[in-house]
Amino acid sequence: PTCAIFLSSSTEELISFSDQKIRVAINGSPQWRDCEFTSYAQNHGSAAALAQAYQKYGQDCLQYLYGSFALAILLPDQETALLAVDQMGILPLCYSRSKTGELVFGSTTRTVYCHPSVNTSISSQAIFDYVYFHCIPSPITIYSDISKLEPGQMLIYKDGDIKLSYYWQPNFIDNTQESFSSLKIKLES
Repeated sequence: PTCAIFLSSSTEELISFSDQKIRVAINGSPQWRDCEFTSYAQNHGSAAALAQAYQKYGQDCLQYLYGSFALAILLPDQETALLAVDQMGILPLCYSRSKTGELVFGSTTRTVYCHPSVNTSISSQAIFDYVYFHCIPSPITIYSDISKLEPGQMLIYKDGDIKLSYYWQPNFIDNTQESFSSLKIKLES
């Protein structure tokens, strides 16, 4: 069974596009690295540009996006959903598998919590993390069966299975030729 529901709080702007093959919802302000999609987004909207990019590149279309966004791409005929958040995780996207195996997702834990078939039991690990760290780090939430996507992460839901992977990770390269003492002086000044 497949069901993908994007629940968004009323204060957020949700941009959507739908045709017979694909449904797209974007929260935020995605920008494009490709001028073809930038132009298409200006003329038809960000969600329509994302639909076109997905049809052309598949999940690799995420490589052409930057800026703050949380998005969902649904392919009803294939019973597939792709969820993703921006590289810095500025906008959250929470998800859960319902008691009937459906995928439920939304912009906050509260919106996912409101779905009647989502398990809403409290996570003891989240309580510990909150007491110890004064926050609940991703991917867990206060609810044991609701998770958050991490920065640069995508979720693919197909045939009832959830697969998580990263479409982007930071690349840390230390290419400095300066000495430690020189760098120390710069840091202290």
